[in-house]
Amino acid sequence: MKIHLALLLIPFLLLSCATSGSKGAGTEMDEHNMIRVPEGWFLMGSETGEVNERFAHEVFLDAFYIDSNEVTASDFSKFLNDKGNDDERFFSANERSTITLSGLLYSPRDGFEMFPANNVSWYGADEYCRWAGKRLPTEAEWEKAAKGIDERTYPWGFSEPDDRRAQYGQDWEEKGMDVLVPVRSFPGGVSYYGAHDMAGNVWEWTGDWYRQNYCDYCDPSGGDYEKIASEILGEEPSDIATDAQAPPRRNPVGPSVGAFKVLRGGSWDDDSGNTIRTTYRYWLVPSERFSDTGFRCASTDLPVIQPIIVTPAEPVEVIPELPEFDPIFFDFDKYDIREDAKPTLQKVFDWMMAYSSARMVLQGHCDERGSNAYNIELGKKRARTAKAYLISMGVEPDRMDIETHGEDSPFCFIKSLACWQSNRRVHFVPQFREDGNR
Repeated sequence: MKIHLALLLIPFLLLSCATSGSKGAGTEMDEHNMIRVPEGWFLMGSETGEVNERFAHEVFLDAFYIDSNEVTASDFSKFLNDKGNDDERFFSANERSTITLSGLLYSPRDGFEMFPANNVSWYGADEYCRWAGKRLPTEAEWEKAAKGIDERTYPWGFSEPDDRRAQYGQDWEEKGMDVLVPVRSFPGGVSYYGAHDMAGNVWEWTGDWYRQNYCDYCDPSGGDYEKIASEILGEEPSDIATDAQAPPRRNPVGPSVGAFKVLRGGSWDDDSGNTIRTTYRYWLVPSERFSDTGFRCASTDLPVIQPIIVTPAEPVEVIPELPEFDPIFFDFDKYDIREDAKPTLQKVFDWMMAYSSARMVLQGHCDERGSNAYNIELGKKRARTAKAYLISMGVEPDRMDIETHGEDSPFCFIKSLACWQSNRRVHFVPQFREDGNR
C-alpha cells in the first residue's frame, strides 16, 4: 500500500495488491505507434462512480492521435541516455523498475525491453513526450481513447475484467517483477479505437492538473453536494461554495495550476476491477513515482510525416449475395453475451473479415414486458454489447451501426415464456459499403 499526501484528501481511494502475472515475449512496433481518434462528442465521467468521477457530461474533442500502447522500457531508456536524469527528476532505478542504471547508462532490464517503463514521474513523462515530438494526453483525450462513444465501462466493453483483458490484482511478494506484462499482451482488452493497455499494468500520467473540487462537474443544488464536498476538502459544509462552474465542454483541460496531476487506467497493484474502469480518476504529486506509474503520449498531428507509397490498384472485390444470420438471444432483463450466441458471432466476424466492404447493422429487441422507454434502452445495450464483442474479435468499430427497436418489432405475438424468449434478441442486417459494389 502506497502512502502519500493525496490519500489524505480522499481516504476511500485504495491501491492494494492481489494475485498472478507472467512475463511474455516482446512486440514489434510500427514507426509512429499511434492511433487516430476522430473529432466529436462523447460522454465523459460517470453517474455512478466515485465522487470525483461525477457527473457524466458531454465533451467535444478535436481529432487527435494517441500512442497505441504505453511507452516501453526500451524507448524510455533511449530518452534517459539522451537527456540525462539530474537528481532523478524523471525516473528512479531500483529493484522494481523495468529500467536499470549501470554507471551512467540506462538500459531495459534483461527481458523487459517491451514492458512498460515504470517508476516514471510526471516530469519524466512530460519531458519524454516533448522529446519525441508529442505531448501528454489531456484527461478528456485519455478517457475518450479508452471509452469511445458507446459509454463502455472498460476499454474492451461492458464485461467484467479478467486475466485475459487486463493486468491487475497482482502480488509483488509472490510474483516480483512478473506483476508486470509486456505491452500489447491483451488483444482482447483493446479499447473502442484500438488502443492497447488502457486498463491495468501501469497507471498513466495525463497532462492535466487534478481538479480537486470534484463538484465542478456536478450540480451544486444537489442534496449531497455540501456533504461530499466537505469530506473531500476538509471544510465545514456551511463553508462550501455553491457557485461551481462547469468545466469547458470543447477540448477541456485541467486547471491552470494545481498540486496534483491526474493519472488514469489503474495498474497491476490494484486489487479489483474498480480502478481500471474508463472513468476512474487518480492523482499524485508530479514528482512522485512508483513501480506502477507509467504513461503514453498524444499528439494533435502525427509527429513523423509518413512517406506516400504508391501501390498498384487492388482488384475490385467480388461481392456475393448478402448472407442471412441467425439472431442471438438474451436472458430476461439481461444484455450479456450467452455461450449459445458465440457461434453466430463467429460467423458474423468471419464474413466481415472476408469482405472489406462488408458492414453490419445490429438491431436490439426486447419482449413486451417493462415500459417502452426501458425496453428501448435495453435493446440498445444488447446491440451495443454485441458490437463490443465483435470489436474485441477484431472488427473495426466504424463498420458497424446499432439500432434499438425495444419491443416494437416482435418475432412472436403469443404471451408465453417461449415467445418472449424469441423476442429478446439482436438481429444482424448485413450490408455492403456504397462504393459501386453493392
